[in-house]
Amino acid sequence: MIIWVFLLLVTSSSTQGENGKPHIFMMLVDDWGSYDASWIMKSYNRTPDIHTPNIDHLSSLGLRFTNYYVQPICSPTRSVLLSGRYSIHTGAEHILFGAEEPSCLPTTLPLMPHAFKKLGYQTHMVGKWHLGYYNDTCSPWRRGFDTYIGYLNGEEGYYTHGMGPYKDFHECVNNSDSGPFSSTTSSNCDNCTHKYEGQYSTTVYTEHIQKIITLHKSQDPPIFAYVAWQSVHEPMQAPMRYLKPYSATLDPSRRIYAGMLAALDEGLGNITASLKANGLYENSVLVVSNDNGGMSGTYGLGCCNCGTSCGGLNYPYRGYKDSFWEGGFRGNGFVHSPLLPSGAGETVYTPLLHVSDWFRTLLYAAISNENPETQNVTLHGLEPLLQAGPIDSVNHWENMMAVSTRRIEPRSEILLAGFDIDKQGAAIRVGSYKLLVGNWGDDRWCDLNVSGLSPIAPAPPSNNPGTGPGGYGGLVCVHLNSSNATYIPASVESKSGKANMYEIVFSLKQDYLAPKPPWTSVIKGLYNVVDDPRELYDLQHALPDMVSRLYERLLYFNKTTVPSIHKPRDPNADTHANETGGCWSPWANSSLSN
Repeated sequence: MIIWVFLLLVTSSSTQGENGKPHIFMMLVDDWGSYDASWIMKSYNRTPDIHTPNIDHLSSLGLRFTNYYVQPICSPTRSVLLSGRYSIHTGAEHILFGAEEPSCLPTTLPLMPHAFKKLGYQTHMVGKWHLGYYNDTCSPWRRGFDTYIGYLNGEEGYYTHGMGPYKDFHECVNNSDSGPFSSTTSSNCDNCTHKYEGQYSTTVYTEHIQKIITLHKSQDPPIFAYVAWQSVHEPMQAPMRYLKPYSATLDPSRRIYAGMLAALDEGLGNITASLKANGLYENSVLVVSNDNGGMSGTYGLGCCNCGTSCGGLNYPYRGYKDSFWEGGFRGNGFVHSPLLPSGAGETVYTPLLHVSDWFRTLLYAAISNENPETQNVTLHGLEPLLQAGPIDSVNHWENMMAVSTRRIEPRSEILLAGFDIDKQGAAIRVGSYKLLVGNWGDDRWCDLNVSGLSPIAPAPPSNNPGTGPGGYGGLVCVHLNSSNATYIPASVESKSGKANMYEIVFSLKQDYLAPKPPWTSVIKGLYNVVDDPRELYDLQHALPDMVSRLYERLLYFNKTTVPSIHKPRDPNADTHANETGGCWSPWANSSLSN
């Protein structure tokens, strides 16, 4: 799905907007694997196969998240981010919004841009929406953003800017709000633009962000921009100049994925340079995050470029995108700012952090330059919105600004997935422990198809590239068994319990012929993911009281779950696209609501 990059820019007094408020840019990168930055690879004493110099530099001067969680797939993460609510509280849990689906993220929910508009911000969105658009009120240009450039569905060509037979690229000004950017009406947003055909989307988005930064004047309202990159989601496409450094990687998926990430890394460097050139950098904050785990295996759309995967790797975590294992949930990210405390020991942020937390965290960053009395007045004015909207969001801003010895734990638990009837699974983390109920997602461990790393590497390319290994340098995903047990030595002990290799392997292989209770009663595993981040040692039998404690929390959250908002496809969407010159756009009357 996606990888996210949040960019918080807190600007100095000479370039701040009204009332000295900071400019805030929140960026999201799609399907970025939690292994895929060269600084992370080096932390495992490995030679990087992908180089990310700008990401490495920015993160080395900031705080790297070690206990950060997102949702395991695209639409739920985006809904949680913008609403500040667990996905069980939006009705959009763990299913993607389809192109012809007559539903969307509920329009009754106040979203992050609405909150920033109340603070006097100009608001912009760049990139992928993927939260439904069946009528105009569902679309991003009617959800609090003054301007929008990007696409409405979950994927499209990086050069053609279309999905299937229709285009899906919109550029417009104004939505439902009046203000300095209201020169056109939202009806213009419904049409697709052909202006950028043949141009690589990462370049288009980078230049658009740079333009927003460059055109801002000191007397203008402060900027809030949500930037949802297309990269590094499939289709696997990148300009040739980004692929040349990776010619030794024979697997096409991993090679092109590396080129796509290199283009994004360059874009971040260019944006940082624009911030410095326009006097915004010194009081800026940059937060980078993925939206879900990288796509290490094949997906419903088939193989990506005929390797084994879409290129993303989540080592050392188990599973990948759309999995309830750590490889699906673990966030990859950091915060960079000259405002952060500096010095030894200040390079990591260890408190438990969830993607829903950015709603309140960014709002508190927005008022961080105000004196305490003014802050209280501002928060009082926001209270109705905060009570109606981000009920699951937790503020981390002051905690991030504190030195590590004075930090607290703003949250002690994260509902990762409620009882999901569609995927028949649930997951929760409380403290160091994670409980899995039911069964959802690939449970294999993946690694590079390189000698000394994967237990079966180098594996030759498969005759069926949709199911087998790709070329050298690609990815291999395996289950543990007696022939590759040395991959995870049987003598290894978890700090929180013991298990031998036989138990590790065979506890995962249930007898599917035997009668089983309802999936809601099936405990898949209990793991101490601090001591055992690879989820090797199932502690459910050793710690039954902990199982009961976490299961009770799942039952509690289940009582608060709202009904699913997803609906079957509406053929009128396709009819409308044909009638409007081949453009995916809202097709229903805006008076309809969800």
